[in-house]
Amino acid sequence: MTFQPYPRPVRDVHQIELTTRCQLRCHYCPHYPNLPREKVDMEWETFHQALKVVAHFVAQGTQTELSLTGIGESLLHPNFIPMVELARKTIGPRRMLTITTNGLLLDEEMCKALQPFRPSVFVSLHRPEKAGLAVELAKKYGILAGINNAFATSAF
Repeated sequence: MTFQPYPRPVRDVHQIELTTRCQLRCHYCPHYPNLPREKVDMEWETFHQALKVVAHFVAQGTQTELSLTGIGESLLHPNFIPMVELARKTIGPRRMLTITTNGLLLDEEMCKALQPFRPSVFVSLHRPEKAGLAVELAKKYGILAGINNAFATSAF
């Protein structure tokens, strides 16, 4: 039997990590200060190049969703809203556009700005005392897809 490094063809882009920065320092996260990972934002040109690949898979009919999520807190990116807008235009109105956030920056203004692009927002409860308001606001604006508490309820 021969080894096949790619058993399936690449058919879509699952996620684009907009930033590696985060304002939290959770001990279980690769962002924890003692782990060497540069804290940077994705360049606008790099984002455009990634969306060209997404557009290819949209045209091919295999792109089913896109997540603007990674280990970093996407809402920290200075061009976050324009990136969401462009991602929505690229994938079209019917495909799911997801965002996961720790909720610290998901305030009323951010929810209003996101609402026209209909993202599915997941709020992680890393800081439940802060994220509770984010959950309620995301519900109010119809963009809440769910909450994530797996890090707190699952074994590491």
